[in-house]
Amino acid sequence: MEKTKVVVAGAGFGGVSAASKISQIIPDVDLTIINNVDFHEYHPDLYELVGISRGIDDIKFSSVLKSLTDIPLKKIFPQKVSLIKAIVREVNMEKKFILAEGREYKYDFLVLSLGSETFYYGIPGAKEFSLPLKTSTDALKIRDEITRLIKTKDNDIKIIIAGGGFTGVELAGSIASFIRKKKRKSYKISLSIVEGSNNVLPGTAEQVRQGIQKQLQNLGVGLVFNSFIARVEKDKVVTQEGLEIPFDLLIWTTGIEGEGVKKIVGEKETKKQKIEVNPDLSTIDFPEVFVVGDMADIKNGDGRSIPATAWAAIGEGEIAAENIKRRIEGKKPILYHPNEPIFVVPCGPFFALAIFGSFLVSGILGWIIKRGVALKYFWSVLSPTEAIKVWILGFWVYFMNDL
Repeated sequence: MEKTKVVVAGAGFGGVSAASKISQIIPDVDLTIINNVDFHEYHPDLYELVGISRGIDDIKFSSVLKSLTDIPLKKIFPQKVSLIKAIVREVNMEKKFILAEGREYKYDFLVLSLGSETFYYGIPGAKEFSLPLKTSTDALKIRDEITRLIKTKDNDIKIIIAGGGFTGVELAGSIASFIRKKKRKSYKISLSIVEGSNNVLPGTAEQVRQGIQKQLQNLGVGLVFNSFIARVEKDKVVTQEGLEIPFDLLIWTTGIEGEGVKKIVGEKETKKQKIEVNPDLSTIDFPEVFVVGDMADIKNGDGRSIPATAWAAIGEGEIAAENIKRRIEGKKPILYHPNEPIFVVPCGPFFALAIFGSFLVSGILGWIIKRGVALKYFWSVLSPTEAIKVWILGFWVYFMNDL
């Protein structure tokens, strides 16, 4: 009997979660993972790489830093999984194949987890004059650019972060710490967040927003609220309100869109290039195709889209895997219900704010919980030896950097 062919496109949190579960619960499966790189990126720690103050010009140490977030797929899937390093060029749902680097990969079931890319909202100059933060390479590029400015400029340095969401807040805390270690007394280095709403972390609980805002202020981060960027020029942002804010470095963290959705034949995307899915995470017109992670437009009970987070993607991947198994067995699929969100928001040295339902902790205890969450994840995808190895190295590097 021919094995069921399952293709997982993308090795982000949702894709790795789905593939891991599929390999465990479906015994006779021909499982293929197609990803543009041969590693899985642990995005929650990218902000840490930006703030590492040692080894700036050490290429070998930069490779060590990348190893903290870039986990080789062959270590996650040592057996029974075909790993294909290739860029997905087309997904044809009608004919049930994926085209990657000139080769067609046919499937019986497909999990789309191509992740996201930075969304610039069509703002003139935003992409041209800013740096994104999506990969470890991006993180080290930001760090190197800040270092270059400190070394070469002889007057004030202005750094702006566009967006006060989770990435913007985490990045601000890391850069603020980096600046304190590197700044010179002869001039000022300023760091500001420009946010369109009236507070950081819009959509979170009031106590969370207030706690993080207080921490940012303690770190000396400027906060510009109720300011939507209308255009970006080479050395300044201009808001819809006419405010002009000069910068030497602009980092763009204010939005994502589904990556690669335009490559898909047979499915319509939403306005942010995401794919609308059914409650079982299958696509509207193709029940054998499941979408998880950043490129999935998943609605909650009141019709609002569920925020794209790593931990949401992990749960989505598990549900997609279970429903593939149920489809094979001719059983009714189960519906996806997001778990109560758990947020751990780091912001500066030895500080994180952790929220478990109505329970909130902050400071160094939150920081310890943050590292505990990382260990739990590494343990879930790697062998115990590899998980402990990666975690200990990361703990040591981040701990020493925060001192």
